[in-house]
Amino acid sequence: MGRAFGGTWSLVSAEPAPDAAAIVARIVAEIDADMSPYRPSSALSRFNACTHSDWQDMPKALCAVSDAALEMARATDGAFDPTVGPLVRRFGFGPISGGGGPFEHIEVARARMRKQARTLTLDLCGIAKGYALDRISGALLGAGHNDFLLELGGEIITAGRTASNRNWRVAIEDPFSERLLARYIVEPRARALATSGHRGNGLLAPVATSHIIDPHAARPANGFAGSVSVLAETGIKADALATALAAMGQQAPHFAASRNIAALFVIGASSIGQDIMTGDFKAYIAV
Repeated sequence: MGRAFGGTWSLVSAEPAPDAAAIVARIVAEIDADMSPYRPSSALSRFNACTHSDWQDMPKALCAVSDAALEMARATDGAFDPTVGPLVRRFGFGPISGGGGPFEHIEVARARMRKQARTLTLDLCGIAKGYALDRISGALLGAGHNDFLLELGGEIITAGRTASNRNWRVAIEDPFSERLLARYIVEPRARALATSGHRGNGLLAPVATSHIIDPHAARPANGFAGSVSVLAETGIKADALATALAAMGQQAPHFAASRNIAALFVIGASSIGQDIMTGDFKAYIAV
């Protein structure tokens, strides 16, 4: 267990993994140096501070994640918007300043990026943690660790089985409970699980502002669901889709169902009967 991206990470392995901490620390440091909006020296911060529209040489990892973010923006009709950083800051939740602009005005090549407006910025906070989850789990598998549960800032990916030869199980928290209670128990079975919710930064707590921004309304999302959880083949996809669906509001379940996205929408405090599952999410609920 350790610190990563302002939160924590933990690993449960079916076999000894003495090299795990070094693997995680190395990858977290690399991603932080490339993509942290909190570090003025990061490649992302340098790109955001640039005031011209020429191509800039950038790390390949940053370009790959930026390209994935722009693709997710297109796939979600802009509900996931990697240019939303200044809006997040306006409502008190992020460090990125600058002007707005359409995400289509950012271009990415294999190791270069450019923007059409000098004040346009990128915010990868809604996808970089999922990318880190994929990188770390891939490195662990490459090091010969085949059975583990990796948690990074609340997002999870599993491989193989537990030491007792069972599927890994994880809890999805009830966002409406004052205590730490499980709403569901899920068996990800080699899928990544990401959850986005409003309570952690205020919407269901005393502060009435969510850190999740609805890019179309240019304001915090309305909190239609207390939380949205997504199961996907990769962490990067689960992370970005959970963010997008949390930002969409009431149209999110229809969007998820029409695209066969495995998602869980925790709707109300009174009964789990109000909750909505789309895609094959229900098949992963432990019975």
